[in-house]
Amino acid sequence: MKSLTANIAGCIFFLLIGIWFLVNSLFLTGTQNPMDLGPAAFPIVSSVGIIICSVFYMVREVRKKREEDGEKITVSNKNQVFLSMLVLVGYIAFMEFVGFYISSVIFLPLFLYIVGVRKISQSALVSGGFILFAYVAFDLLLEVPMP
Repeated sequence: MKSLTANIAGCIFFLLIGIWFLVNSLFLTGTQNPMDLGPAAFPIVSSVGIIICSVFYMVREVRKKREEDGEKITVSNKNQVFLSMLVLVGYIAFMEFVGFYISSVIFLPLFLYIVGVRKISQSALVSGGFILFAYVAFDLLLEVPMP
């Protein structure tokens, strides 16, 4: 795949993700206090940021004429990319049944193993740190329950 084509495809992908998050965040319930931002504020700001960045980058790529445009992008390990995508889809599907924290305990070490982290201590530290951060930041501080 040519680099310009890949960049445009990536921009369109992230643009669609941003629109999807924006539409879904508009349906989040508000708060009783009019001075409170509510749980929808962060997803709305994030999705608008993704949309703006995607549009600007796409316009920049379309306007830019580069010599390396004919350069092809190669993926060195297609099996690793495929397995990573499969694990991420399984993570999302599994989350619906057992919840965020249990599925994260299972899928984060698996994903880290696929991308090359072989030390169990390192994998446990990264996975545990992520889950602890998500619990403290979202459940305790922001009071936004995880799925």
